[in-house]
Amino acid sequence: MSDTHFTLPDAKRSRLSALYEPSGDTNKVVRTGDGPTVKGALIYAASLPYQGTNGYFSGGAGLVSTAGDYARFLQMLLDYGELEGSRILQPETVHAMTHDQIGPLPMWIPVHGFRFGYGFGINTLATADPKKDPTGTFSWGGAYYTDFWVDPKHETIGVMMTQLYPSNHMKLRDEFHRLVNEAMKD
Repeated sequence: MSDTHFTLPDAKRSRLSALYEPSGDTNKVVRTGDGPTVKGALIYAASLPYQGTNGYFSGGAGLVSTAGDYARFLQMLLDYGELEGSRILQPETVHAMTHDQIGPLPMWIPVHGFRFGYGFGINTLATADPKKDPTGTFSWGGAYYTDFWVDPKHETIGVMMTQLYPSNHMKLRDEFHRLVNEAMKD
């Protein structure tokens, strides 16, 4: 994954997508500045991953990547830890990451399923709703309305990259999942 970083090298800075936010009309967006943006208790900046800053070194956040790099990562998970003939993770590790580890505790972000593995929401409930992923699908997203999922049943992955915050008014994620899931119907 040569295009995934906590701190973006200067040579790749021009490739970083701008960050956007809804304008007064939520159907339109405007570009945010590079400096810090404050939304309630949240402070964020498009420039956070630039080399020379402290970045945000977090195992569950702070990375910048490309759709291609992330798709390779997801393919490795779909293939139980192997990518292009190289073993990256042991199958037992991927199993623990992608299967329920919380038991009866409630999932705090149910858009990603009803259970949680080591790093991913897990869909454990069967449903006929095409916006919901098949049982066994694991997923997660990012602060700027990014989304990904792996559907082991249909051997598919999905990656959606945007640069929008806040995004709670958006329906793109649900529509993307609906379209893919309808195409995958048995």
